[in-house]
Amino acid sequence: MGRPSPQLDNSEYAVGWIAALPHERAAAKAMLDIVHAPPRHKHAKDHNSYTLGSINGPNGEHNVVIASLPSGRYGTVTAATAAKQMLSSFPSIKFGLMVGIGGGIPSDDHDIRLGDVVVSQPTGAFGGVRQYDCGKVTARGFEECGALNCPPEALLNAMGELQSNHEMMGGTSIPDILESMYATYPAMADSRRGPAYIYQGADHDRLFCSDCIHEKGAKDCGGCNPEKEIKRPERLDQDPYIHYGTIASGNKVIKDAKVRDLLAKSCLCFEMEAAGLMNQFPCLVIRGICDYCDTHKNDRWQKYAAATAAAYAKGLLQVTDASDIQNTPEARSVVMDNSELQLFLVLLRLICSQCWLCMDSVVIDSIRGQITTDSTIGLAYLYGDYRDHKVQTTENILGAIVKQLLVFLSEIPQALLELYQREAKQEAPLSKVSAQTFLDVACEQFSKVYICIDAVDELKDQRTLLECLQGRSSMQLFITGRPHIRQTVQKYLKQRQEIPIEAHEGDIRRFIDREIGGPNDIEPDAMDEKLRLDIQSKVLASAKGM
Repeated sequence: MGRPSPQLDNSEYAVGWIAALPHERAAAKAMLDIVHAPPRHKHAKDHNSYTLGSINGPNGEHNVVIASLPSGRYGTVTAATAAKQMLSSFPSIKFGLMVGIGGGIPSDDHDIRLGDVVVSQPTGAFGGVRQYDCGKVTARGFEECGALNCPPEALLNAMGELQSNHEMMGGTSIPDILESMYATYPAMADSRRGPAYIYQGADHDRLFCSDCIHEKGAKDCGGCNPEKEIKRPERLDQDPYIHYGTIASGNKVIKDAKVRDLLAKSCLCFEMEAAGLMNQFPCLVIRGICDYCDTHKNDRWQKYAAATAAAYAKGLLQVTDASDIQNTPEARSVVMDNSELQLFLVLLRLICSQCWLCMDSVVIDSIRGQITTDSTIGLAYLYGDYRDHKVQTTENILGAIVKQLLVFLSEIPQALLELYQREAKQEAPLSKVSAQTFLDVACEQFSKVYICIDAVDELKDQRTLLECLQGRSSMQLFITGRPHIRQTVQKYLKQRQEIPIEAHEGDIRRFIDREIGGPNDIEPDAMDEKLRLDIQSKVLASAKGM
C-alpha cells in the first residue's frame, strides 16, 4: 500500500502553474517530485481543477498549484479568468508560470527549431510579452498599443542563475529532466499510439520559405517544393536550445508565414494566453516550439514541445531561492494594487487613447534600440490629433506618459501607490498639479526619460503641456510640429535644438508615381496621364511649407 499523498493547506502554496492544453498539463504534472492531495476547499466561484505538488531544489522546496483551461476554451480572456480564480482559492501564491507550446519565429538572428524553448525576457521597451492583436498592421510591420508588465524579480533572478549555469556547463538540464520523466512515466515515451513526449527527429523539422504553401489536405510535406525548403546547419545533438526574448501573444492562431513575418517585429514566438495574464498575474511565460506558424504546421511536435517547456520550468524552480519567493509580495496584493491604480487611471481618463499612441517614426525605434541594454531609461510617446481635443487635455496627456513609463518597471513604486491613495480620497477630478506630481514620481524611477510628442501643434493645450514638461534635467523631449508652433516652443523650452524639415519635391514625385503609377506604367488600368499630373501638381502645391 502506497504512502498517502501529503495534504497541505491552500495558504502553503506559493507558485501557480497554468497549462492551457491537456498535454501541457500532463507534462506539468510529470515534473512534480511529490504529488499532494487535492485541495480541501476552493472559492465558491473557482471552477478550475487543480493538481498540487512540490518541486525540490538545492535552494528549497516549492509548493506548486497546476491548473489548465477548460477543454476547448483558449485565449487571453480564458487564461486571465483561470488565473483570477486560482488566486481566489490560493491566496499565498507569489507568482505564476505560463507553460506550454508556441509557434516559432525563426530569423537570421535566432535559429529556432522545433522542440526549442522560448522564455519571456524583458528587452528594451517590452516586458517580455507583446500583444499582437491590439494595434494596427502597417507595411513595415505591426504597431501595438499599450504594453504588458515584466515578470517578477524572483523569477528574473532565477532566470539569470539558470542562464549562467547553462553557459558554464555547455548545455541545459532539460535532457536529464526528460529522462527522469520517461523513467517515472514510461507511457509518455511510448509512440505506438501516435507522437509521444519524445524528440520527433530532424527529418520532421522542416522550415519553408514564406511563399511556399502547404498542399491542401496533405498529411506531411512530401508534396511541398523541396527547393523552397530553407537549409539550416545540422545541430550536434537533439537537445533543445533556449531562446530568451519577447513573445507575441493574442487570441488568433497564426497559420500563415507571411502574416507571421509581418507581425513578428523582434519576437521569438507566438502564443495565445500570456497577454491575458501579464497585467493580472505576475508571471513568466515559457513556450516549447511545436510549429513555425505557417501552413505546414501539424500536431506532431506538440507533446514534445510541451515537455521541453515544462522541463525548463522545473529547472527554473530548482534554482529559485526560497527566500526570494518568501520576500515576493503575494500576487493577489500586486494585482489588487495594479488593478486599483489602473481603474483610477481609467476613471480619470488618464489611460491613453489608442489613436494617439501610434507615432510612426524611426526616432522611437532608435531610442528603443538604445535602451535595450539599460533598464534605467524610460520612454513615452504620443501623437497629437485635433479630432481628440476633448480627451487630449494636459491632465490626460501627463497620465498617458506616466502609464507608459510604468510599463518599464517590474512593479508599481510604493511612492506612486501612496500618492494615488491620497488622491483617491479627494473624490474629485485629477488636477494639473496632481498630474505633474504623478509624473515627477514616475520620472524619479529612471536616470533618463525620453518623451516624444509628434504633431504637438495639434494638441489643444500645447502651451500648458510644454510648461508642465519644461525644466526637468532627466527628461529629454523630442517634439515635432508645423512652423507656426515655433514661438510657443521657444518660449517654454529655452535649451533646444531645432531641425527644420521640408517636403522634398523629388521625393513627393517618386512617392506619387509609386502609389498611383508613373508615366511609364504599362498596366492596362493605369491612370490617365493628365489626371496623374494634375494630382501631382496639387499635392506638391499643398506640401509647400510642410
